[in-house]
Amino acid sequence: MADGPKIDPALARRLALTVAVWIAGAALSLALHDAGVVAAPWSFQALLTVVVIDAWSLHGFLEARAQRRARAARVPVAARSGRSR
Repeated sequence: MADGPKIDPALARRLALTVAVWIAGAALSLALHDAGVVAAPWSFQALLTVVVIDAWSLHGFLEARAQRRARAARVPVAARSGRSR
């Protein structure tokens, strides 16, 4: 088996969650339109709201991940493994 690029499992889960949330937002928008609760152009505000909230959440996740990686890069390997010299 070829060793290709590996993706962090937490990142894969978060990206899958993003896709699922956007699909749910689209379904909500269509349901609001089909039920006649909201007119067509305005029903997609639900999708827009979901996308904006998820983008903010994804940004926070990626920012925290980058900070953890930067902190880990500054810590010596011996200190990360619990061994001292």
